Amino acid sequence: MKKLFTLLITSLILSSCTDANNGLTKALALQNIKACDAENPVEFIKGIYVGKMTYQNAGTSLAELVYIKKLAKSGIVVLDSLSSSNQQMSDHIRINTVYNVSIKPEYKKHITKQKDNIAYVRLVSREVQEVTSITLKNDVRADVMATFKKIKTPFYDI
Repeated sequence: MKKLFTLLITSLILSSCTDANNGLTKALALQNIKACDAENPVEFIKGIYVGKMTYQNAGTSLAELVYIKKLAKSGIVVLDSLSSSNQQMSDHIRINTVYNVSIKPEYKKHITKQKDNIAYVRLVSREVQEVTSITLKNDVRADVMATFKKIKTPFYDI
């Protein structure tokens, strides 16, 4: 994230004026950062299985199912149990349950991409709040320090 922020700041093109900051005001820097952030947002995403999926009663499958059930309890996804079967293992019985998982339409705006049965949803995004300082490097580059606000989506650690 620091590399992207540094790249964003160093690529900031300044307009030519004769004042100390070469025409770059905090408002103009804020506007440029927001424009660059809109084109290349820094996002934290998580893959969620959608459609018909088989979950087991152990391991990572169980952890994913617990997360999906929390989302369903919060009303973000619809979780329907379709069938269940027992599988005899050497020392225990594994329960395989087939669920149909779908994300409700009002929460689909948080999907960044979808590939096969995996929907990648945005957990956190960020929004620039204010520019705190501007330091000129040369006539066309500057270091701009800004504060950002973290915005959690409904998919964030439920």
